[in-house]
Amino acid sequence: GCGIAEDPTTGSAHCILAPLFGGRLGREALNFHQAYPGRGGDLECENRGARVLLRGRGFTVVESRLRLEPV
Repeated sequence: GCGIAEDPTTGSAHCILAPLFGGRLGREALNFHQAYPGRGGDLECENRGARVLLRGRGFTVVESRLRLEPV
């Protein structure tokens, strides 16, 4: 690999999966587990019309600041 640690859960994918499975199961809120060797992750997803609310645990991997000078 390129040395970049992959995110053990994919929020963007669950924003698609939550409405899909929620509609099929007749539920607005679903819990997902994304398996990933040694890490994995759990997400609570709630369908809110055109939006999906995601909840889960996370931690900061990188933090930085960006300063823009006026043009």
